[in-house]
Order: sequence, then C-alpha cells, then structure tokens
Amino acid sequence: MWTKARCLAAFEGRVPETFAIDAAFKSPLRIPGKARLRSGRRDRGWAFRLESPDGERTHLIGSLSDDPRVPSDVD
Repeated sequence: MWTKARCLAAFEGRVPETFAIDAAFKSPLRIPGKARLRSGRRDRGWAFRLESPDGERTHLIGSLSDDPRVPSDVD
C-alpha cells in the first residue's frame, strides 16, 4: 500500500480533488530500494507504472481517472 500511496503522491496538483484510481501490484518492491515511475496522460486521466531502474521488472501498474464515476482500467 505504501508503494501505491507514493505513486499517487507524485500526481499531487495534477488531478482534481475527486478521482478514481486503479492499481495492480505485479512484483514486490523491497524497501529500501530503487524504482522509477513512468506516467502519461490518457483520455480522462493518467496511466502510470512503477518499475525497476533497468525497466526489466514491473512493480505496479495503475491509472487515474479525472471522473470518479468512470472506472479506470489496468491492463
């Protein structure tokens, strides 16, 4: 849950006060550890993924929707 919260904190100031979030945990991230957050705009929000610095392991995949009534989708 800390990993999801940390990813969400990276969007502070870029999302409205209410929104929907979906996240799927893929691989454990050992703490302390290093990872990189990749994100990009989508139709009604953001898509993001947290991965190892070399990009070979995905730790978390998620999406944020600007409309809390519209469910996000995580592939």
